[in-house]
Amino acid sequence: MENRFDRFVARDVQFVDNSTHSGPSAAESARHGLSALRQRRYGEAIRRLQDATAAEPDDHQVQFHLALALLRGTRPHRQSRAALAAVRGCTAAAPDLPEARALAALVAEDVGLIWRRRPTPPPVVAALVADVPVPSAQLVVDHTGAVGAPVYEALRARCDGGAR
Repeated sequence: MENRFDRFVARDVQFVDNSTHSGPSAAESARHGLSALRQRRYGEAIRRLQDATAAEPDDHQVQFHLALALLRGTRPHRQSRAALAAVRGCTAAAPDLPEARALAALVAEDVGLIWRRRPTPPPVVAALVADVPVPSAQLVVDHTGAVGAPVYEALRARCDGGAR
């Protein structure tokens, strides 16, 4: 019986040197991750954005996008403790981004169901939301679903109020 691999000849075999190519760059992973996030393909977005953060852990914008992807389009108070810990880790890793701080405030507000007791966000949060770029505010609105939470509503009003 002939071994089916005996039919290969040297010209049919291609050797690939993986030592010089380690996969997509951090920027490519981040770009593909954001695209997947916008299309609500959360699993793919998480994988791509985690690859990007592994390569560039100080990229705060990627950390913010990863936090949104980890929420998987559902309200923060419906997340597992592990998912919330990961989201909080991402927002904490991006302290200079107003959108990450606003997302952290939204998560805290929604998980604690604070919005049921306090119908408007504190003035400091309202000021923070005013600093969030409209495209980032739109991402939070699109991927958290925290309707009724004051931070969410402030971000939605930011989106409706015009571009920055």
